[in-house]
Amino acid sequence: MMDPIVQQVVVCQKENDWIGISLLGDITTQEGGTKFLAEKALNKDTPVLKRAMDAFVTVPLDDWCYDTKGRIFDEFRVTGHGMNLVRCACIARAGYDDEIDISLQIQLSLDCFKRVLEVDSVRLINGDIVIPASYNARYAESWRDKNNRRNDVILRILRLLVKC
Repeated sequence: MMDPIVQQVVVCQKENDWIGISLLGDITTQEGGTKFLAEKALNKDTPVLKRAMDAFVTVPLDDWCYDTKGRIFDEFRVTGHGMNLVRCACIARAGYDDEIDISLQIQLSLDCFKRVLEVDSVRLINGDIVIPASYNARYAESWRDKNNRRNDVILRILRLLVKC
């Protein structure tokens, strides 16, 4: 907690528990700050991180701090897009997926990656096919259940990507 960069994140936290004034960016934003704190391996009950997670629960998706001018983008309609997808990736990275329900987004991410296994050629991909984005991959820890380990889905996907 005494690390100067951690302290920089702490001083950016607002009264509504949001880090900074926007979602995306460096460590002085909600995404950057929570990602840094989680990767710094701070205990998930550290006040600054816990408060930031509370903000993900209490600040509505149409709030301007999500950088969308009040618009909500549906990650189920346009895969790999939407502030809720970013929000859920931050929640998962911080280890709060057991306290904040992001199960629908985890399933969406799994479906995106499983869909890649069904495609033989990039020429088959069209607007109706669900494909993964980088934020889908940030749920990786939350995917780990017996079924996904047994099927070795992630390993198969990585092998497929290496072939491309």
